[in-house]
Amino acid sequence: HAQLFGAAVAVPFYYVVRLEGAQNEARVPTPSLPIKCVSEFLGTYILVFTMCLNVVASSPAAALSAAAALASMNYSLNDVSGAHFNPAVTFAIVTSSRGKCCPRDGLAHVLTQVIAGILAGLSCASFRLTGLDAGKSVILQPERIVDAFGAGLGEMFFTF
Repeated sequence: HAQLFGAAVAVPFYYVVRLEGAQNEARVPTPSLPIKCVSEFLGTYILVFTMCLNVVASSPAAALSAAAALASMNYSLNDVSGAHFNPAVTFAIVTSSRGKCCPRDGLAHVLTQVIAGILAGLSCASFRLTGLDAGKSVILQPERIVDAFGAGLGEMFFTF
């Protein structure tokens, strides 16, 4: 039943993201900003939701599932929005002076990504509150103490 539910949810999103190109197969238009935002929302939501579920389930395969989610979303949505799925990536693309994303579109992407991330976190929290491990707490902290400079340096290095 879960697969049928997932397919039923996916079909409308597919038509929203691909409808502009499906109407005229001979000429694939540049997607409009709302379509790009739907694309960014989908990719960001799936990526954040996948990572949240890995944390909640203490999955040993977190890296593999995150890579699979990112690869499939990137492959599916790259030609629609550029598949940034991360405000830092969007910022880098906007400021790269390559003309891949204008500041107006970049701002819309970042706002969409933040909203998608928050909604994915809330969705995961609902699983957490009602799931098998409802009473178990999840502590998010590094294995060793890191000062703010070291944490910031790590974030910058792995983001860019």
